[in-house]
Amino acid sequence: MDIYEALRQSHDNQRAPCRRLLRTRPGTAARTEIFRDLFVELEAHAAAEERGFFQVSGKILTEKQKSTLARKYLADFERMKRRLRAA
Repeated sequence: MDIYEALRQSHDNQRAPCRRLLRTRPGTAARTEIFRDLFVELEAHAAAEERGFFQVSGKILTEKQKSTLARKYLADFERMKRRLRAA
């Protein structure tokens, strides 16, 4: 499996708990469990991107592009972590 297929599969793995969330009520044990599952998947995805995608892209991007990409990535990830912890 190449990096792009792995990322696609990870995105699919993130969509599944999101769809399950839509079928649950706020404040339920089921929803708490789904959020835990989603958080684990998001952290695994972020780690995979750091190990694979960003290392490869770091070799072909300019310093300015790398800096922009890194800031966006970190902001997105931190925003998602805050939302998951608040849920």
